[in-house]
Amino acid sequence: MYKRWYTTSQYLYQQYDSIRKQSLRFDKIEVRIIEENNFLYTLLKFGETLMFELDFDPTLYKDDRIINIIKSNLVHLISTESNNNLIQTLRLVNVPLKLFIKWHTIWINAKDIDNYSKKYKNWVFDLQIDIHLLNYGNMENILERWENKNMNYSISLSEVINIIKENQIFKANYAINQYWYITKHAGFIWYCDENGIIDEVVPLTYSNINAKYELIKE
Repeated sequence: MYKRWYTTSQYLYQQYDSIRKQSLRFDKIEVRIIEENNFLYTLLKFGETLMFELDFDPTLYKDDRIINIIKSNLVHLISTESNNNLIQTLRLVNVPLKLFIKWHTIWINAKDIDNYSKKYKNWVFDLQIDIHLLNYGNMENILERWENKNMNYSISLSEVINIIKENQIFKANYAINQYWYITKHAGFIWYCDENGIIDEVVPLTYSNINAKYELIKE
């Protein structure tokens, strides 16, 4: 039974992998960008479901390659196997001029910003937390999430554990007039009051797991 299950799972994975490769080679590519000040985050969507996030720090390149990139709007998209780095797909695409100019402008300006690499890295990290990029496969949902990033959204305990920072306070809403507060201190998640005064470590009870949480204090 185990061998049969393994063979079936392996077959399904191979089928899925083949579909992804076909998508990378031939499907229509949609592009959206998230821009703030001199930071840029690009979203690429292949076909209906396959999506990638592109964060790029031009200051990591100390030569003139970034300055000279405007000479051509051709881009090679290369996918490799993660365990052996063998090339799986290769595709040459024309980047729309408007997008290419946007990339180039941001990248050129980055060279004149002190400590850009650290600032950009922190911005990307906060961006992924704010809009929960890894939990949303729909590009338009991601953009809507970004545009409304200052609103509070109800998320699960597992999501809170992944993103909560030290001393942030989340309110848990479980049922009508049933709510409590949690915070992070010394690496653990604690019950607390609305001011962050801790009580005891939060256990994985049914109510804690099924409650919805919103950030109320940074």
